[in-house]
Amino acid sequence: SQIQQPDSVPGSVLYAFVNLEADSDSFSLDSSGQERVHPQTLGHMVTLSKGAVVVGKGKERGDRIIEWANVALAGRNFAWYSYRNDPVMVKIYAFNADAFVLVALNGNAEQQNNLKKGQVWSVSGDWMGKVIRITSTGGKIVVTQEANGAD
Repeated sequence: SQIQQPDSVPGSVLYAFVNLEADSDSFSLDSSGQERVHPQTLGHMVTLSKGAVVVGKGKERGDRIIEWANVALAGRNFAWYSYRNDPVMVKIYAFNADAFVLVALNGNAEQQNNLKKGQVWSVSGDWMGKVIRITSTGGKIVVTQEANGAD
């Protein structure tokens, strides 16, 4: 949950989150109790100087609370095994640069996309019993997954 910003004061720690799904009211509450309201734009990133939680609502999900993704989890390689029999929905965010993203199932290329920095891409499918691998040959990406809007 901590990132080091190259243009920040040496030794300073910042906490960054990106909105991958909330399309309604979004806000953060930091460790000192300060609350801030944030834009509901998909792909919007906030950087905070204190540990915080950042959440929003999803209108299409009956105003369910949706956590913003923590960009400390950004990387170029992601993999997991899907145990779910309902469609898996994946959000992929190009974090620090343009990214060529490949989604593979059991080692076979399934979908690919060229993402511009800051762009969010949604991918879904019935992937039960398959190994899902998502890779970027460009910049780092942030990946979240859910099923049936219940995660």
